[in-house]
Amino acid sequence: MIRNLNKQISLALLLVTLIVAPDMTIFGHEDSVYVRAAHYVAGAPNVDVFVDGKVVLTDFAAASVSDYMELEAGEHKIAITPTGEGIEKAIIGPVDITLTAEHRYSLSAIGQTADDSLKSLLIDETAEMAGCDLSKSVFRIIINNISGLDAFSIFENGMYVEKNVKYGEYSAICAPVFFWDTGRAVVGDDLDNILFDFDSEEDGNGGFWEPFNIYFWGLMGKYPGNPGEDYDFGGGVNLSVAPDPVTFLEAFKDKKLTGDSKTYFEFKTLVAALKSAGVDKVLTQGGPYTIFAPVDAAFATIDKATLGKLMADPLMLADVLKYHVVAGKLSYNDLVAAGKIKTLQGGELMITASEDDGATFEVNGATVMNFPYIDLNGTTVWFIQDQVLMPAK
Repeated sequence: MIRNLNKQISLALLLVTLIVAPDMTIFGHEDSVYVRAAHYVAGAPNVDVFVDGKVVLTDFAAASVSDYMELEAGEHKIAITPTGEGIEKAIIGPVDITLTAEHRYSLSAIGQTADDSLKSLLIDETAEMAGCDLSKSVFRIIINNISGLDAFSIFENGMYVEKNVKYGEYSAICAPVFFWDTGRAVVGDDLDNILFDFDSEEDGNGGFWEPFNIYFWGLMGKYPGNPGEDYDFGGGVNLSVAPDPVTFLEAFKDKKLTGDSKTYFEFKTLVAALKSAGVDKVLTQGGPYTIFAPVDAAFATIDKATLGKLMADPLMLADVLKYHVVAGKLSYNDLVAAGKIKTLQGGELMITASEDDGATFEVNGATVMNFPYIDLNGTTVWFIQDQVLMPAK
């Protein structure tokens, strides 16, 4: 999660509006594969994506990434056309691709319209992630599609995370989770030639990279120029691949991940409570769910006697925990549009829209980090920073 990058470049870089295919359960069939499309061609028209002669995405905008689409393993023909045009006017393809069963792929449109260099780039995400222990790591896929930029690097936490990613190519990195105070993207590996300055001040405010997450971006546009105008980030999609939300939250234990050196995203109390009350079993069955997850510091605001009584009463504890869970996959826009949502406990939560440029919003007055973690089945986890939600008695 890059907090300052969202603000300093533009909120749209990491919270870009997605044009998505229908939701599905990942790996629902043994012979299936899952492919998401990305449009990383700056200035290009909206497009339609064809698979084996049939439209699977329509009016797909530049800088967008789709949800995963389920296809059969084997050979397929892919074509990309301006929206509303037939395959005979394809600007990419038809291209033959081979997909391996039970693998996830990304298929990106890259190149430039100005020099007629448009092409597709197929990345086998599953193969790239082989050997990566995601319970302790983050996985980052970044494509360089900025014309005139021979290579770029990303420098965070005093180290190169990606280094010299060449134009037309991509980096796929398994990195240990970490907090970063300063960070930048640079031309080549020259730390003084800055493309994007994520955060240059050593002030304890920065961002962090979390376990079980896969990030996917494309750098797009032309260089030299101005960031956000001539070149930019596209995509910014993160996917949580933890087997269940409890395992995801448990993986934050002792990682000391923070965005401001004040709120640390650890969930030891919540995980213990979920297991004690048996609510962990609810969250690993069915779904998808929307979960508001209080950090340990939020539980620490409850006096010890009250918290001890709550933890010792499984029925009362389950009641409180289910008050943090809503049936269905709810985005920020869904939550704000609803205004009031019913929980598994039966009570309702009141949603207040962000008043700090999208960094946070409120649920029943509690501060929620406006960065969702969406898993393979659509379950969405939001982090509560400062209090535990208590249902009415």
